[in-house]
Amino acid sequence: MDQDIETPPVVEEETLDTQEETGNIQEESEEIPTIQKSPGNLFSDALEELINSAAASDELTDKMKEIVLRRAVKEGEDPDEVEMVLEARFYEKHH
Repeated sequence: MDQDIETPPVVEEETLDTQEETGNIQEESEEIPTIQKSPGNLFSDALEELINSAAASDELTDKMKEIVLRRAVKEGEDPDEVEMVLEARFYEKHH
């Protein structure tokens, strides 16, 4: 009953995929800007500036939200939380 069962060389393919994924992660992490957070800010200075400029505009468009949320994700922030803060600040400035 002792039979040698050969397994296909899947490890090499996984290694190549893993190397590609690691390379992609490194490229993405290089794109992340240096994050500076001033005391009293919920988010980085750059993200706060984006949120405040979008909130100060006359209309909060989907495109503005998309830009702010994309930046939030890039900085590792929860997009739902950022969207909630953005909408609250917009409401405060216009009501």
